[in-house]
Amino acid sequence: MNTKNFIYSFAFIIVFTFTIISPVIGEDTNNNSINNEILTIEENNQGINSEESQTDILQNQNSSKPEENDNTPTIVIPNENQETNSEGDNSQEVFEDLFPDLKVGNEYYVGVKYLKDRGLVGGYPNGSFKPNQPINRAEAMKILVGAIPYQSLSTAEKPLYNQNQEDDNNKNLTLNNCPLSDLNINEWYFPYICKAYQKNIIEGYPDGTFKPDQTINKVESLKVTLLQAGLSLDTDYTDNFDDISPSDWFWDYAKIADQKTFIVSDRQGNLNPGQLMTRGEFSMLIYRTIKATQNNSEFGRATYYGGRFDGGKTSSGEAYDPSIPTAAHKTLPFGTIVKVTNLSNGKSVKVRINDRGPYVNGTIIDLSKTAFAELSPLSTGIFHSEVEIVN
Repeated sequence: MNTKNFIYSFAFIIVFTFTIISPVIGEDTNNNSINNEILTIEENNQGINSEESQTDILQNQNSSKPEENDNTPTIVIPNENQETNSEGDNSQEVFEDLFPDLKVGNEYYVGVKYLKDRGLVGGYPNGSFKPNQPINRAEAMKILVGAIPYQSLSTAEKPLYNQNQEDDNNKNLTLNNCPLSDLNINEWYFPYICKAYQKNIIEGYPDGTFKPDQTINKVESLKVTLLQAGLSLDTDYTDNFDDISPSDWFWDYAKIADQKTFIVSDRQGNLNPGQLMTRGEFSMLIYRTIKATQNNSEFGRATYYGGRFDGGKTSSGEAYDPSIPTAAHKTLPFGTIVKVTNLSNGKSVKVRINDRGPYVNGTIIDLSKTAFAELSPLSTGIFHSEVEIVN
């Protein structure tokens, strides 16, 4: 090959190589630009806090339910190796099953785990917990008295259950100061029932018995829990469950429970006062009472925006973006950051309030799709949640 042909061949190779590589370099550059633009949008949206009229809100009675046959867009969920978004770090703790019959995904998971970690509940000899079994009065008193210090719920975390200290405190408990005729001082439940009796949390039946093996219903559970926690029944709160009336003996207890979301209504707004409490439900009542009193947590169902709202205007004035962790709440100020926890698996996510709603009985927060997907598959459509204000 002569020198001239060699030069032409070399030049051709250089041009060809640049032509192939150049578009690849261009794609990387464009992608970096897009990522930077998204981060900028999130930072700008965090500052929105306008008190606009509620006439343009996105939420209505049906907005909390995902649309059927909705084509869900691809959602990018941050993980530990990605930069956290402007709303905070949403990396997840790993949770393990508690009992063979109460695993991650059970609706009572977080509440039972909280009590189990503090030595307040345990399983049966075969290792099961039996969360759906009706709880009896003796079991309920053990959990109640052990978990909630009498009239002293405070912002301080309750220390772990101390069996030795509990044994010392029980030495002065006798049948003389707990005159309920069907109690046996040698039974495991005696000190818990006796303490509740001495504090007038329970009274016993007119025939002088307590009936420790008898089941306990929802409003009986509410009464003893609120009395043990020392919560005042005086409130200006006027709403209440739809299936009870002011003439009911438990009206005031139910009103406080509704206001503080100790009990979450069904989707028809009902309390179902005579419903028997299961071991799982009673554990959740105690957990909600502690967390709502200590941390001002709020409890209820969580849903997410259907696809028809993508790009629509929220009550704060900004457009709804399903890829940004935001949420609708009926009363919290726009810009408030809250932590939302799925009570069935312990997963949590931080979101910013930028809209109003949802207006469905027992539902307290409507999440963007990316926030909901952090906590539960979109196919579930709804889950029981805890909402805590971060700032």
